[in-house]
Amino acid sequence: LAVGIGLTAELMDKSVRTSQDIVRHLDVAMLGAIPDTDDEEVAIDRVETAVHDHPQSMVAEAFRRVRTNLQFSAPAERQRSIVVTSPRADDGTTTVACNLAMTVAQGGRRVLLVDANFRRPGLHQVFAAVKAKGLSNILIGDGDLTAYAVKTDIPLLDVLGGGPTPPNPAELLGSPQCQAFLRDAVSKYDQVIIDTPPVLLASDGIVLAKAVDGVILVVRAKKDSRGV
Repeated sequence: LAVGIGLTAELMDKSVRTSQDIVRHLDVAMLGAIPDTDDEEVAIDRVETAVHDHPQSMVAEAFRRVRTNLQFSAPAERQRSIVVTSPRADDGTTTVACNLAMTVAQGGRRVLLVDANFRRPGLHQVFAAVKAKGLSNILIGDGDLTAYAVKTDIPLLDVLGGGPTPPNPAELLGSPQCQAFLRDAVSKYDQVIIDTPPVLLASDGIVLAKAVDGVILVVRAKKDSRGV
């Protein structure tokens, strides 16, 4: 009976659990796996800044591995602008975007981290210097990147907040003004990393993906199903 229950539970579990599941079901290369903070030997107070606060932790090392794999995935000129998204909310998109941006900046490249998640912005909670005006203002012609991007404590890393929530985020992100913003951003920075909403909840990330060099999809192990 115990064996039967175990086999049934195994067959009914449709979650993504291993790197092989990613490769098999998505048919894409996996950049890396970030361990859960519960498995970390170092006490991490804020996982969004783990790379900066705890550079010797397993989490920080995992993000450095992701940076290395990303660098080898394509020539530098073909990964100047990158969208970070996920299937569902709370999959860790903002955490990955923040730590990846810090890791790339620590590697000596000028990085702009952009909050394009108008529906649930999170970068202002991580970086206190983020201004109330930001990306949405730029896309409607109210100011430019130089006016709203702020420097952080991490050398070579600047952050641009989302700004006021627009009534039509997808239309703004698909507009010619957004393409002009991206051209301006990649002319000033070596890499632009953009945090976007989950693709199953909003089309913003899908719209923006058409205008950038690549997309990083964050999948939460043992939580996201293969169908999701």
